[in-house]
Amino acid sequence: MSELELASLPVAGLYGRLRPLLPADLRLWLDQGHLPVLFNRYRREYYASSAGIRMTLDTGIAYTLLHGGLLGRLRPSPGAAPGVLEVKYPFERRREVEEALQHLPFRATRCSKYALGIDQLLSR
Repeated sequence: MSELELASLPVAGLYGRLRPLLPADLRLWLDQGHLPVLFNRYRREYYASSAGIRMTLDTGIAYTLLHGGLLGRLRPSPGAAPGVLEVKYPFERRREVEEALQHLPFRATRCSKYALGIDQLLSR
């Protein structure tokens, strides 16, 4: 956070600080009234195999809604999900990967950390 000095930035100033860093198409999207409403953070670990199978493991997920005040004073609440494991693979490896995933004690589903955070924070 120190590079952009976000900790001492008012939430309302986030738009102005980030806008020049975005590609033109995202600046246009932001200019049309799309403002950030959720702050989320997590720790990500990357794994990859020589067969082209990639995984990311996100842990320490925490959320808070963006409203007035300083970004450095945000106090995210721990997410309901202890972690999210994402697996990406070439189509030709689908059968092999799905077979391997059946042996893990996890439920396979589509997941959006944004949707999880909004659901968690707005259902209180």
